[in-house]
Amino acid sequence: MIGRLDPSAPEARQWLSDELAKADYQDTRSLLERFFSWLQSLLNRATPTSSNPEGYTVPQWLIAALVVLLIAALALLASRVRAERRAAQDSMGPVLGGLDLTSAQFRARGEQALAERRWSDAVLEFTRALARGAADRTLIHDAPSLTAHEIGSALSPVFPADAGEIRRAMDLFDGVCYGGHRASETEALSVRDLDRTLADRRPVLAEAAI
Repeated sequence: MIGRLDPSAPEARQWLSDELAKADYQDTRSLLERFFSWLQSLLNRATPTSSNPEGYTVPQWLIAALVVLLIAALALLASRVRAERRAAQDSMGPVLGGLDLTSAQFRARGEQALAERRWSDAVLEFTRALARGAADRTLIHDAPSLTAHEIGSALSPVFPADAGEIRRAMDLFDGVCYGGHRASETEALSVRDLDRTLADRRPVLAEAAI
């Protein structure tokens, strides 16, 4: 017996909920994963089997064209991502710029920012203290013009044990200063601790600084 086709509003909502709960609607794969699955199904259909001895129900030229298009699209996407990253790095300004302060003065500003819970400002000030301290030790040259990325690249080989922390601190500086990132207390303290660590650390001077 066929049920009535004029359900009430609650019944209609329940029917819709039951229908959407079926497995056919629960595919959580990404769009790229679905595309590869579809492409694999085409390849399977193009392969001779016992039920389809001749195979090639899908033209091989079509499959080849799809593969070529996919490779070209991925290559284009990768090149655009690299270009955007280079453009982002080029847009980053210097860490010190025209700020003519000593490392002690930058640290004092950083401590003041911590006391006032201005975590982002603390990140900037302690990074600048780190950069000024490195310049005072002649570990980096032309410090006022260097970006965070350039400072990180120069100091990482000089302090190999702290290279990871240095890169993270420089990325954090760029994120706060240029990317709108709001630093946390933990992040601010980590940059302060890194500045203190590097100030006491003996550099590996066999590596040339920029």
